[in-house]
Amino acid sequence: MRKVLQGIFYLILGGVFIWSGVKTYLRYQDLSQRLSQTTGQITALFKVKDREQSVYPKVKFQDASGKTRFYTSNLTFKARSIAVGDTLLLFYNPKKTQEVFIYSGFNRSWLPWILISVGAAFLVAGGLIGYKAARKRTAKST
Repeated sequence: MRKVLQGIFYLILGGVFIWSGVKTYLRYQDLSQRLSQTTGQITALFKVKDREQSVYPKVKFQDASGKTRFYTSNLTFKARSIAVGDTLLLFYNPKKTQEVFIYSGFNRSWLPWILISVGAAFLVAGGLIGYKAARKRTAKST
């Protein structure tokens, strides 16, 4: 019985990972269609009060009309992974230019596929565990 429950748990966990990966992929697709894409340059880094190694950037970018805008992100980065002058990929709402999303290459291209792959592995493991447990139970009952 324990193995059956373990298999069911893995199947549910796999489904959650796959669902999260698909949602992440679709969110990026939605952002890239609904919002304008541009690049921004980091002009300043601000330290996060409670975490020593974390910073959040102030980014300068130009909107579609050519006007220079500034955006202070609440997305944190490790201090050693980002520097003033670095370029970031941004999505922004042309109607509300303070609605800005910073998207890294990892979030855009790797994260959805990692989540889907992990989910598939859990689905396979859950299926195998459930199958073996069911075969074992039917073998005992005959």
